[in-house]
Amino acid sequence: MTGAFDLHKNASGNWKGEGYSMTPGVQSQLPFETFTVTAMKLHPNSGQQPLSIDWCSLLDINEIVQQIFDETFFHPMDVCSADIDGGGAYLFGSVGPGNEEHPYAAVTVYFPWEKKLCSSRTYGFSITSQGRYASAQDIVQGLVAFSDLLSYLHIAPSDLGQELTNLFNTYGDFAVSIGYNYNTGSVSMYVNTGSNAQAGICNAVMNSKIVKAISEAFDRGHGFYPYCGGSINDQNHLKRDIIPDPTLHCSTPMVFIYLFGTINVQYD
Repeated sequence: MTGAFDLHKNASGNWKGEGYSMTPGVQSQLPFETFTVTAMKLHPNSGQQPLSIDWCSLLDINEIVQQIFDETFFHPMDVCSADIDGGGAYLFGSVGPGNEEHPYAAVTVYFPWEKKLCSSRTYGFSITSQGRYASAQDIVQGLVAFSDLLSYLHIAPSDLGQELTNLFNTYGDFAVSIGYNYNTGSVSMYVNTGSNAQAGICNAVMNSKIVKAISEAFDRGHGFYPYCGGSINDQNHLKRDIIPDPTLHCSTPMVFIYLFGTINVQYD
C-alpha cells in the first residue's frame, strides 16, 4: 500500500494526521482511500511493541481512577506516552510526582501487553526511592491546603500538618504511594524512605494517623498490603491482550498513585 500522510505532534505527545492511499495498479488519482493515523516515538529498547495504538484515546485516566476510588482530583504524572517497560508500558510517566504543577495525588497506569488474546502472568514491580524534590515545609503547607485529598482521607488540616511535620523532622524524607491491581482489586501501599532516613522511620510512619487514614480510604476489601523501604519489590498477577481494551474486560492494568512526599519515586 502506497500513499502520503501528513503527521503533526499534538499536546499529548502523539503524532496524528490524515492522508491517502492509492489502490495498487491505478494510474489516476482515483479511486483512493483516506485514513486517519496515529504514531508514537519508539523506545530504543522496546522491540516489537504496539506503539502505533492511540493509547490516550482508548484510556481516560480520570475514568479509570474514578471507577476505583470514586474521585476525580487525581492528576497524571506526565503527558500520555507509551514508555515500554518489560511486558507492557507506562502511559503517564514512571516517576512520581512528576508534574510539578500537581505534586500530590499524581497517577500513572502500567498497561500489560501480549501478542495474543487474553493471556495472563505475574509481573514484578520495583518501587524505588529517588532524590529529594521538595522541602518538608513546602510539602506540609501544600497538603494542608489540598482540601480534596484531606476530605477523602477524613483528616483535619491541623492534624495532618502537625503529624507530618513531626515525622519529617524526626525521621527524615519519605513518600507514600498506592498501587491498585485492576485484576484482583488488591491495593499495595508503598512508603519509600529517603537517603537521610533515620532508624525507626518505617514503624513510625506505618503507625501514624495519616497512614491509617490512607489504609481506610484506599482499601477496596480485596487485600491491602503495606510495604516500606528505600527499594520495594511487589508482584501482581495481571491479564493482558494484544489490543488495549477500553472497557478493561480482558486487559487489567496497574494504577500507581503518588499521594505525597518529599522525594521522587521510580515505578519500574
